Amino acid sequence: MFKYEQQYEQTISVTPDILFFAFRYALGRRTFAPSIVAKEIKHNIKVLPTGDLKNIATEIMDAWAVGKLGDECDIRTWTDLHDLIEVELERREHDQARETKVD
Repeated sequence: MFKYEQQYEQTISVTPDILFFAFRYALGRRTFAPSIVAKEIKHNIKVLPTGDLKNIATEIMDAWAVGKLGDECDIRTWTDLHDLIEVELERREHDQARETKVD
């Protein structure tokens, strides 16, 4: 199994839109793209818009339901990312509920 490892320092920043487009490209691919894109989403999960995270989670589950996540290693990549997104979304909801109580 080929595993892509980034060999350089992060020097490029992109908007959330570009990362979302990359996700849509990588979903279902049977290349090293899923691992690269999932890693970048994980790296930026705290700053990605909630709507984007919800869309990514939904699209992962939709692709899984019809067997379109790719190879077994890709399925693990996407389901792990989905689980991480769900944790982040729950954290955001909890933080928002706590802020609402304070106001």
